[in-house]
Amino acid sequence: MIAEREAEIRERLLDIEASLTAIGSSGLPTAQRNPNRFQSPLDTSRLRAELEELNRELDALAAERRILR
Repeated sequence: MIAEREAEIRERLLDIEASLTAIGSSGLPTAQRNPNRFQSPLDTSRLRAELEELNRELDALAAERRILR
């Protein structure tokens, strides 16, 4: 159960990182194809908030796993 949820979270984290990269807000050193492209701060904020929430949940699952051992 815990391992399944961790796998789901890790997959979603990869999706979020890909989305942030696509809108040019990942912080990765990439050259933008269209530097005049509109970047939505709302989308970036929403994705970063979800990223933080999923990382907290992943940490909680790791702690739960340690307790159960």
